[in-house]
Amino acid sequence: MHFPEAKKSLGQNFLHDMNVKRRICAAINPQEGEHIVEIGPGVGALTELLLEAGAQVTVLEKDSRFIPLLEELNNKGYKGSIKVIEGDALKDDFAHFIDEPFKLVGNLPYNIGTEIVIKALETPEKFKSITILLQKEVIERICAKPKTKDWGRLAVLCSFLSETKYLFDVPPGCFHPAPKVMSALGQLIPLEAPRYDVPLKRLSHITKQAFGQRRKMLRASLKGLISIEQMEAVGIDPQARPETLSLEDFCTLSRIES
Repeated sequence: MHFPEAKKSLGQNFLHDMNVKRRICAAINPQEGEHIVEIGPGVGALTELLLEAGAQVTVLEKDSRFIPLLEELNNKGYKGSIKVIEGDALKDDFAHFIDEPFKLVGNLPYNIGTEIVIKALETPEKFKSITILLQKEVIERICAKPKTKDWGRLAVLCSFLSETKYLFDVPPGCFHPAPKVMSALGQLIPLEAPRYDVPLKRLSHITKQAFGQRRKMLRASLKGLISIEQMEAVGIDPQARPETLSLEDFCTLSRIES
């Protein structure tokens, strides 16, 4: 397959390995008539596999060079099954493209991938699943567990709102141009409701403060937000560091009013 010159400004790395594409498609598990939104489809290689499975696919592509190529899929027997939208996933409200819950997929630029994931999880009722190809270390951070080096704000928020799965690694040679880092495929299954009854905005703020100074004890990183006495009253050690706390612990802290 011929690939146009990648734009560094858009963080483009085109996936060309057909075996990997098939594995990604299998992980998405597209069903006949099912709605799927694909972010950054590029030349449409994965898109065509989704269409072959009978899915109804809406693609959101920022690079105008690819719009005619994607529109051409209408002439390959998929007319009525693909909708092509030129737009920006960070600016456009892709959660409202389709009225019913859908699957979200994407080979995402490393620099905006986490923003797109969190944006999607803010309206979990819109999504059946979120299957994303990202830098390996980002997928590790999304899927991390407490008391590990990768446990941080991103993992807390993702586990608060979804079930996370680390699926498989994708080596640099599977892309054109080859990135300098290993990639990985991850999947999030949004929960019908958050695991605990606390406001997402408050949890986001608490974790941002705590992990923004992760080497500091909570009594220092959360100073001005939660007092030592308040932490002790709910059974949280003020001298603990954030990576030792569970999701439930952070939700407990988030219930404390400033």
